[in-house]
Amino acid sequence: MTRRRVLLVGWDAADWNVIHPLLDAGKLPTLARLVAAGAMGDCVSVTPSIAPLTWTSVATGLRADRHGILSDREPDPVSGDWRRTSCLGRTANALWNIATQSGLRSVVVNWAASHPAEPIGGVCVDERITSVAAPLGVEWPMPEGCVHPADRAASLAELRLHPRELPASELLPFIPGIAGIDASKDPRPGNVADGLAATVTVHAIATELLEHEAWDFAAIRYHLLEPLSQVFMRYREPLLDGIPEQDAAAYGGVIDAGYRLLDAMLARVIELAGPDTTVILVSDHGFQSGAGRPKPGAVGTNPLTWHRPLGIVAITGPGVRPDQLIHGAGLLDIAPTVLALLGLPIGGDMPGRILAEAFVERLKAERIPSWETVDGECGRHSPDSIEDPWQARDAIRQLVALGYSETSPAEEAQLAAAAASQDLHRAFAHFEARNLDEAIAALRRVIAATPGNLQAILLLASSLLAKGELQECRTLAEQVASDPRLATYASLLLGMLATGEGNTDEALAQFAEAEKQGGTSSYLLGNVAWAHLLAKRFDEAARLFQAVRDLEPDSPLASIGLAVVHAEQGKPAESVDEALNAIGQRYFWPEAHAQLGIALVRLGQIERAIQAFETSLAQRPTALAHGWLAMIHERVTSDTAKATTHRRMALAIRGGLGSE
Repeated sequence: MTRRRVLLVGWDAADWNVIHPLLDAGKLPTLARLVAAGAMGDCVSVTPSIAPLTWTSVATGLRADRHGILSDREPDPVSGDWRRTSCLGRTANALWNIATQSGLRSVVVNWAASHPAEPIGGVCVDERITSVAAPLGVEWPMPEGCVHPADRAASLAELRLHPRELPASELLPFIPGIAGIDASKDPRPGNVADGLAATVTVHAIATELLEHEAWDFAAIRYHLLEPLSQVFMRYREPLLDGIPEQDAAAYGGVIDAGYRLLDAMLARVIELAGPDTTVILVSDHGFQSGAGRPKPGAVGTNPLTWHRPLGIVAITGPGVRPDQLIHGAGLLDIAPTVLALLGLPIGGDMPGRILAEAFVERLKAERIPSWETVDGECGRHSPDSIEDPWQARDAIRQLVALGYSETSPAEEAQLAAAAASQDLHRAFAHFEARNLDEAIAALRRVIAATPGNLQAILLLASSLLAKGELQECRTLAEQVASDPRLATYASLLLGMLATGEGNTDEALAQFAEAEKQGGTSSYLLGNVAWAHLLAKRFDEAARLFQAVRDLEPDSPLASIGLAVVHAEQGKPAESVDEALNAIGQRYFWPEAHAQLGIALVRLGQIERAIQAFETSLAQRPTALAHGWLAMIHERVTSDTAKATTHRRMALAIRGGLGSE
């Protein structure tokens, strides 16, 4: 595979649901050309959708429990105040570190949690470049260590735009009626000016470096859409209830104008990158408008029903399949794909995959155990200069305990709450990776530090349920059922427990109680459908899974449920279609790959079935997949050695000696 130059462009909070109508209206010509000439698809985020965490996962290919960035803020061990999360706590190499290690040059601009700028091969400009620290007309110093190499700081500082330098005319595309708004009483035009100035600054610096620096890999992050969406998405159609008509008229076009600006900027960076560069556009999560749609940010109050907003991915360049749909992409797949394009190995500790279907010539790459164990200068800060802020803060707390320093109870409470929040985010990462013991341990620490933490209690119950610790899960659900905040979820959990125990009547009674207390949701309906499925009431299960799809058209739960129903009803072709649909929505899903394998066996497509079961096992070993492969190799391929191995593995897992 020929090494290619790669440009990675990040758009915070970009969402296909907003983009597609703009594409149809001809308002995003650059992205329209990219999609027509290349590949595109949804991109599943990681949990929770916090910028330093998600963008570090993009850059490292690892979940937060591995890369170490778990929050959007950290304690400053010197001042005692809080500061935005830096790269000093990151415990894994980012793509630009790997490129440096491999003798390649990078350009990095405005990546989240990238400060202080790392001494990479190439140029690194951290996210503080957009920070405005002085009024207009007062000297505006560059943050110390914001640019590497440092001798580039002065020239790049001249490219920054102060938001108060923007005349009102520059805001007309965003707010056509700005002349009639009193900005002294309405802060919203200032919000637009702040976002626009920061974006122009990022773009000016990025284009300067792309044009005049030698580079093999570039990573540019535009964070315009996230802050604009937080304020202005409510004014965009379809409107939420209670939005004043005059506000919708004044600010309803802000979001679309933001997308159009980024589209124009994308045209320029693609032009500078040149026709031989592969361009990957990605967002860390979506941000939709309209009542009842999920919003990104902090983890929702109910992790049982929490929906990760889908971001976007689009790829163009030499060898990319035109008009190709990418299925089942996730943020963790970006780093492996970039490494393969750069002709570099993929870390075996990276759980993602290469988005190979996007390319005419299938991308391949070697696997090494980890980039953390590879020798060579990687462009991270030297160990002598790194002081992990959380460890440093713990050292200060020890001094306080010994009487050598002082801190207030309020400061200690704030620090404890922040540490518990980190543990909660770590638990979500472990839960996603199905590292259930680690998730449970972290959640116990959270609950000990912050008793009554709703998110932690519910995620602990979910983890116990997934691990098969049914009695403890039941005890926890019964304990919290008296809490009005948790009663609905307690009934839902008790229903799921009853389903797992084969007690369909009790399950349906608990689900009915959950619906009575909290209303119908796609997740609740899905669990009711699953209870009917396990009770072999296939017609009712099919009806309810279809109802789930009516409420949530892209529901993976509906797809996998219908795949099982069709298999049980003797419709293997339909089962294959639904299993592929489920995998397309979430590729890392061993149960879905196993279900696909079962349906393919029943269609007589043995080679594809073996591939599906092996994919399932590569993601997580289960007795189900091993058992089916043992049967296939015994009855079809006559490979007795493989049959014996898979049967032994299935028995070991069922006996508690493997992972299920």
